[in-house]
Amino acid sequence: PVAIFFARDPDGTVITSNRAGARLYEAGADENVSVGRASAPERHGPRRYFDASGRELASDELVMQRALRTNVEVRNEQLTVVTPSGRKRIMLGSATPLRDAEGRVRGCLGAFLDVTELKASEAALAASEARFRLAAEASQGQIFDLDLDTGRVERSHGLYELTGYRVDEADTSPSWWSRVVIPPDDVADVVPQSQGQ
Repeated sequence: PVAIFFARDPDGTVITSNRAGARLYEAGADENVSVGRASAPERHGPRRYFDASGRELASDELVMQRALRTNVEVRNEQLTVVTPSGRKRIMLGSATPLRDAEGRVRGCLGAFLDVTELKASEAALAASEARFRLAAEASQGQIFDLDLDTGRVERSHGLYELTGYRVDEADTSPSWWSRVVIPPDDVADVVPQSQGQ
């Protein structure tokens, strides 16, 4: 569920949310979750906010407050919210100023998606891949990985030693690697015919 926040005035002094927003931010059903006026740089309230680099954000740097202050839409910005219980949630947020008939800001609508688990999965995958590469290179193993969808070939330096080719001699196409590394009787089982020939 997407957390939706609604600023009811041009300064963002009153901001309420849907149930998903209240749950993620540990707020009461009708709680005003505003951190203060959009023009005020100090931080207010029981929550803390950090940008993707880990720098703590002042209230006027937050997604909705910037949209209110600049009258410009803010899209897909990552921030970490530390809730009153100390829980950290990584959010991807966008905000659109709401304007009156003359184009003046009268409020703001913000949508925030919780990407905490996605970011944790990405970090775990990157760490796993780094460990695998380190182990493969340290052991000088003869390893290659053929992506059958893209045709991309990843290989270890030990594989060059096994095949007798130098790095500058090797072709990176799947068909070349399948002929050099895979026994001929197994090529049809490993590489689809369109790529294996």
